[in-house]
Amino acid sequence: MDRNDLLIATRSVFLAEFNQRMPMVLAHSTGQLFNQADRATSMLEQRRLLAARQLIMNHDQKLEQQLSRQVEQLLHRSFQTAYNHFRPSFTEGLNATLSLVESASFEEELHIDQITTRFRQEAEEGIRDLNIRIALLLEQDVIKERENPFRTYIISRSIANALEETVAETASDNELIPVLLAQLTTSMCPHIAPLYEALNQLLAQHGIAAQLQLKVRKQSEPAAIAAGNLLDLPDESPSALTPDAQYSEPASRGSESPRAASTPRLAGSSTGSSAGSVAAAPWGARSEDQFLDFVQSRPSASQAALQGAAPASVPNAVAGMGSGGSGGSGLMDSAAEPLMASSNEARASMVRAPSWLSHIGQVGRSIQQFFSGHSLQQGAQGQAPVWDDAASLELRSVSAPLSQSLQSLIEVATPTAEAMWNGDGKLRNLILEQRQQLGASTSDVNEAMTIDVVAMLFEFILRDDKVPAEVRAQLGRLQFLVLKIALQDPNLFARKTHPARMLVNRIGSISLGMQQNSESAVRVNTEICRIVAIILADENEDLALFVQMLDALDAWVANELAHCEKMASSATQVLDSAKQRTLHFARITAMISDALSPYTIEPYLYDFLVSTWARVIELAGREAPHKATQYRLLVPDLIWSLAPKVDRDECKILLGLIPTMIATLREGVLTLNWTAEQLQELNLHLVDAHRLAMRSGSSQVLSAVPPPLSVMHEAFAPFLDAVHSTEITENEVVVTLNPLFIQAEIDALEVNLNLIDQLIESELGPQTAVEIDSVDEDFTACLSNGVAVEVNFAGTARIAQLSWQANHPDAIVLTWPDQDAPAVLSLRAFRRLFARDRVRFLEQAPLFDRAMSELLASAEQVASTETALPSMAMA
Repeated sequence: MDRNDLLIATRSVFLAEFNQRMPMVLAHSTGQLFNQADRATSMLEQRRLLAARQLIMNHDQKLEQQLSRQVEQLLHRSFQTAYNHFRPSFTEGLNATLSLVESASFEEELHIDQITTRFRQEAEEGIRDLNIRIALLLEQDVIKERENPFRTYIISRSIANALEETVAETASDNELIPVLLAQLTTSMCPHIAPLYEALNQLLAQHGIAAQLQLKVRKQSEPAAIAAGNLLDLPDESPSALTPDAQYSEPASRGSESPRAASTPRLAGSSTGSSAGSVAAAPWGARSEDQFLDFVQSRPSASQAALQGAAPASVPNAVAGMGSGGSGGSGLMDSAAEPLMASSNEARASMVRAPSWLSHIGQVGRSIQQFFSGHSLQQGAQGQAPVWDDAASLELRSVSAPLSQSLQSLIEVATPTAEAMWNGDGKLRNLILEQRQQLGASTSDVNEAMTIDVVAMLFEFILRDDKVPAEVRAQLGRLQFLVLKIALQDPNLFARKTHPARMLVNRIGSISLGMQQNSESAVRVNTEICRIVAIILADENEDLALFVQMLDALDAWVANELAHCEKMASSATQVLDSAKQRTLHFARITAMISDALSPYTIEPYLYDFLVSTWARVIELAGREAPHKATQYRLLVPDLIWSLAPKVDRDECKILLGLIPTMIATLREGVLTLNWTAEQLQELNLHLVDAHRLAMRSGSSQVLSAVPPPLSVMHEAFAPFLDAVHSTEITENEVVVTLNPLFIQAEIDALEVNLNLIDQLIESELGPQTAVEIDSVDEDFTACLSNGVAVEVNFAGTARIAQLSWQANHPDAIVLTWPDQDAPAVLSLRAFRRLFARDRVRFLEQAPLFDRAMSELLASAEQVASTETALPSMAMA
């Protein structure tokens, strides 16, 4: 069949399958929207869902027509732009103004790229096969999914455009578009795989196989070396590349499959570990190669801790490097030396990256200079490069051959997560596999160093056992993209706030925290897979996307820990109110205590005034300020009533005052929910005290005779005029919360809040000066939503997931894997535990930063053995 005829037939099948499935999608969406409305948590959400359902029901035919028209127009335009130059005859008369990126603001609002990625994940294998078949049909050597006229973007864009047009024509609410788009996307997902299966079957029936023929093109030097042999077949492989070779399908699915057998090696790679792949590469024993060998032979920090030894045996490793090549372990068997020597001429003839390390002993200083933003200047012929004195963090341009080679690797050689594993169970270092090709594409010493440094950083990241293996595999897929960013932007290493670095770090910390809860492990892995897929699918390679994905990840974590946010909000409210009440109560208590200091009063009544009646005044100051004045006035009246009465007039005043005082006292203590027994005890004490006071000349109650009642009121004027204040003085910043007020606030909110502050306070005892004065920046930097901590409390050390949010900074929520109810504590109590070494963050440093630290430690370890190398080499 003619190519145009076959494309017309494929287009017809695509449109027929799409149009046939849309009524089913709309019907399914109608039912799902009703179910969602039935489960809605708010009236607003329910109304919006029902309105979206009603729109589909009322305008289903119009929607079908719009969907059919939009997909047909977009498909026409897609054929016009396929591989930039191909234009089938049936598109000549199309309106040239139609664009695949119309309604850019709409696309930005509704996240079309994410929907496209979701559709692609539904039929990933079928789309890969179709990409290859379309490339063969259009006689292309390079597979580019964005040039496939039938790519999933056409479907997602047509749905979005159709919704926009239908809502505009029906004068419906624009707020229904996100609801409709989300539901239509979900309902469309099960139909994606069958649609692309139909297209592949049609093309397969007409002899278009899902495999590319290997074409060898002769190029002049150095163009041939710069371009590299991107898809080089192993000797034992057939001369055809399967679609799985293009996309690095997993090597096995239960047993060795034909696809696995035909998966090609990339240039410079091998079927073994990363170390093995470098060993097979024809490099000489240069200083940077020796250091790379040492990094590969060095175990991870966790492995070294388990072994109870240093990370690597530096003398043996470096001694081996002094006598061997650059690949593998660096330890050379003597029988291999003649073979190595016989190939020296072949190695010398190869185009290789310039050397950035003149001597192994300088590796520590070189890595430090590189991380600080300094650049290397190529020395004269035969001389080593030197470091520029001035550090610069300005963006740099990448040489054209390296940029083209790297872009090809990003598009073609980025494997799936399953294909990130080697046969020996280790994660692949993609940059090391392609080190020969990348090095041959550059003549700039700074680019050569960047390639090696990023490769070594990923060597540590891929072996970091603190991060779940599934997450490391996803991060490993970003290697080429991170390398491209590092070549352009030295801020990646010099600044912790670089977007790409922050995203890698956040993924590492979140995966560690979430992994403590097995139920959330699958969800967090799925979200990380989604984020990595979006980044890899982006063609602009804009750092703004990393910021966007970082925000999206934080939003997802916040949603995952929404129950913690509610608890943190309640805890913050409780803690704030309890603090205010504790401070106000302390002020009232202090003023009453000072007023009673000249007198000796019965302990029961003294304690009643200082503690119980102070609480009554505090509560009234919050809820009934007019009562607070009356309750304050009771204090000087009660003190005066307990004094001996020396004449009949004072006795008359006391007898007239007692009923009012009793009524006020009864009213006040009832606000504290006193029992009848407590009231009876208070009455008995007051009766006895007043009987003694009315006995003329008695001195058993007070040690000094108080002044008249009017003078007593004047003396208490500051206390009587004091008002409820929320201002906190410098001496009141650190305060131990009153447990009575904490419980009272919890009861008032009617929430089940497991606030453990008082348990912590009772276990730790009084706060020390070190705890008060310590302000640890590392402690604050570690606080984040979703991180994992080990808490040693009540004699037991347990792992918990921490929830801390900027809008509730005073509350910490700890979720225990073995308990349903999270625990809540104040930031002050958590800081006290941290100061007493009762809290340990499982992640002492972020993932990317850990890799940089380990690389620097390795460099310093190797450099420190420089003086011992000659003698070891001779031995």
